Amino acid sequence: MLVVLGDRDFSGPADRLVAALPNATLLTLRKTDHFATASDFTCMEEVSRFLGEQDRPDTA
Repeated sequence: MLVVLGDRDFSGPADRLVAALPNATLLTLRKTDHFATASDFTCMEEVSRFLGEQDRPDTA
């Protein structure tokens, strides 16, 4: 699971949420508030990369 939060988001910090979710990764966006997160280009790129990794078959 990928948790994305801006460093200016009023709903943070996300440390407890990430700790409670198995295999969760936190992505913190600099200079980003709650409402700008979804339109942030870094967010879009990282979510796309994360989802692309999920589509790969497990080679282990």
